[in-house]
Amino acid sequence: MVKPANIRLRLGLLFAFLGLASLSSIIAALWFNYSRLTNSDITSPLKNDEIFSSFINTGLMAGFAVIGLTLFIWRLFDENIAKAIEQLAATLRARAHTDLRDEATPGHNGYLGDLGPAASALTKRLSEEKYKTAEAIAKETARLEAEKNQLTKLFSDIPLGIIMVSNNDHITLYDGQAAAAFEDYHPLGLGHHIGDYFCQTSLNEVCADLRKQPPGADRDIRLPTADRSLDFDACIRLLGEGLGYVIALSAENKGLAARPLVFDFSINENLTSAKLTNQEADQKLSDLCFVVFDTETTGLSTTSDMVIQIGAVRIYKSRRIDGEIFDLYVNPQRPIPSASTKVHGITDEMVNGAPLFPKAAEKFHRFSKNAVLVAHNAPFDLAFFKRDGESRSQRFDHPVLDTVLLSAALFGQSATHTLDALAERLGVTIEESVRHTALGDAIATADVFLKMLPMLKAQNITTLKEAQTAMRQHQRLLKIVNDDSSK
Repeated sequence: MVKPANIRLRLGLLFAFLGLASLSSIIAALWFNYSRLTNSDITSPLKNDEIFSSFINTGLMAGFAVIGLTLFIWRLFDENIAKAIEQLAATLRARAHTDLRDEATPGHNGYLGDLGPAASALTKRLSEEKYKTAEAIAKETARLEAEKNQLTKLFSDIPLGIIMVSNNDHITLYDGQAAAAFEDYHPLGLGHHIGDYFCQTSLNEVCADLRKQPPGADRDIRLPTADRSLDFDACIRLLGEGLGYVIALSAENKGLAARPLVFDFSINENLTSAKLTNQEADQKLSDLCFVVFDTETTGLSTTSDMVIQIGAVRIYKSRRIDGEIFDLYVNPQRPIPSASTKVHGITDEMVNGAPLFPKAAEKFHRFSKNAVLVAHNAPFDLAFFKRDGESRSQRFDHPVLDTVLLSAALFGQSATHTLDALAERLGVTIEESVRHTALGDAIATADVFLKMLPMLKAQNITTLKEAQTAMRQHQRLLKIVNDDSSK
């Protein structure tokens, strides 16, 4: 489906046509009259020159008047009608495709007549219905959350690391013990292929043998990791026909009860045999894994300043996975300027003993493996990884989405695209205590991005390629953002 042209662009082209048509009409009329005069009984060359000069002056004056009037009227239309319609459309879209429950009250819509109040009334009614539905969902969610907390405590108190794997070898559940075991190797992630962690050949052999055994049979095994650098004492048990299997790792209880149990059993139903290791541009956004990240730095120069904190969260199947976070201080090997500390609150004492940036970048690279990176003003943050974080064994060549440019695609380039403005517009709350911390801003950006996904879908932007194309149309906006230091 071809996306309709922007209303402001269409109105601009309309008035441009009006101006050119008017100017062409004036020139044609002047030329016609001049031709008639020169073909009359006026034969003096001097007289002809005077007439021609007079016609030219008259035409120029009339032409400039038409162009000036056209520009003036276009400006009025653009500021008071086109821009108001664009803002109203974005406001309605946000409420139609997100969980915002307030009515649409876009400012500066007096020129739209009754359209503004009608839109406000419509969204008020929609908000009331959404509130009733959300209230019912909230009650059921609270009940399920309580059950999840009980299950989390149960798993965390057992001195075993549990990993549940779907029939197509993707992780559907893991507990805090298992997450801790792999923290320094390759962080566990929902939907990740189990072959990224354990020797696939060993797993296949054990599972094939268990399928020949009576139901409920299990097998103890010394299970090597994918690169065979580590071995785990493990017990493997099949779950039943088409349900996959469970890997139980021997582990000591190290007080990890606070780590959440992470699971999504729908992975077993919706994933095909295709792995997420190859991100294709035509994949749907709803099928992709995203790592939303942010950095805090010693300053705003991507050439001379250093990263002092990296924060990130993972989004999988259009939801933020609470248990999959990355939060790490980085030692810049230099004093942190007091002006920067006033912004993010990070002091020299807080980064003392933290890993240097190459090591921190290596950890983050493992965390973001096979994911699309998302950031607010992504070129700024990525510049540090490109400058100091890449090595022969790791390159930050992930696909990238930028919430600044996606905001421009959704709300128009004339809107404000700071993180605070986006959060307010989409009903995302950013706690003041975590604002300008890497993890706090990453969580806020992730929540904003999740609100954007259904809005992008409503505009027929459903794949990674389409999202990147929409961003390229507003690429020049990033220069304005960075020049204004509004990140």
